[in-house]
Amino acid sequence: RRQCYPKAIPECLRDSYPVPEQSYYLYVIGMVLTTPLPDELN
Repeated sequence: RRQCYPKAIPECLRDSYPVPEQSYYLYVIGMVLTTPLPDELN
């Protein structure tokens, strides 16, 4: 399967580590395709 976008870790997340006693949030984004992907992207 061909990769249609570059896989990379964003700079803002590189070398950032959790700090004890600090709150963090995790966002989950769900997505539903409204039309099928074309063959060249599938």
